[in-house]
Amino acid sequence: MSCVYLKTPYTTAAYYRNRDEDKPLTCFEPVRFCRFSDEAFVLNHGISILPVERQIKIGCYSQQSWQNMLRGMSPFGGEVILPRDREEWLTHPEICTLTGQRYDPSREKTEYLCIELPKEVVIGDKQHRVNPSYSLEQTPARDLRYILQCEFSRTVLGWFQADRDYCHAVGIHRRHVETMERFLLRYGIPVGADNKERSTLLRMTNRWLRDAYKLVEDERVYIHPDIKRVDADETRRRRQRLID
Repeated sequence: MSCVYLKTPYTTAAYYRNRDEDKPLTCFEPVRFCRFSDEAFVLNHGISILPVERQIKIGCYSQQSWQNMLRGMSPFGGEVILPRDREEWLTHPEICTLTGQRYDPSREKTEYLCIELPKEVVIGDKQHRVNPSYSLEQTPARDLRYILQCEFSRTVLGWFQADRDYCHAVGIHRRHVETMERFLLRYGIPVGADNKERSTLLRMTNRWLRDAYKLVEDERVYIHPDIKRVDADETRRRRQRLID
């Protein structure tokens, strides 16, 4: 089994690792897609053996390049540049050091998602066995990021729609930020206690919702338990409205 490591927003990476509530993935475990999915189509038609320089530019590393970096070497291999524990996931500063890129703090909000590749692909008229040197070309990498982000946006909208409908049905009022926090908790999306960071996430959520409304028409029937959980403060506010 070979994989690629695709740069995505950290929210998208966390979402895909935690889609299965019973079996969340670690950073090292690959996300797998149904072979009939749009994601699988992109992977089947978009992978090839690329020079490391192009992998760095595209933001999608082959398994071989990633393993080299986990060992503290450049993605090209060679001598150890940065002594590190290979059991720890690579950080943005480490990747910059190992690839010779300038460190940009704004890119801390990105993450590399491990994605399983098909076992074989057809290139030209020949069938090729996929090995750890394969990676995604620039256009397929961009297309796959878009597909992943669309799915994430649909899930955000589905969650907020279900939350709104449930609160309406049971007669409670839940603030937008509380709905967001429940979504982030469910999918293991990290958020600090800093008010500035939380305000930024709320703006991001509003953007996700705007994006999602463009993508989704179908209603979500399933209501997650975290949506159905009614806090004491919400119960108090409901009673107060009934009294008033």
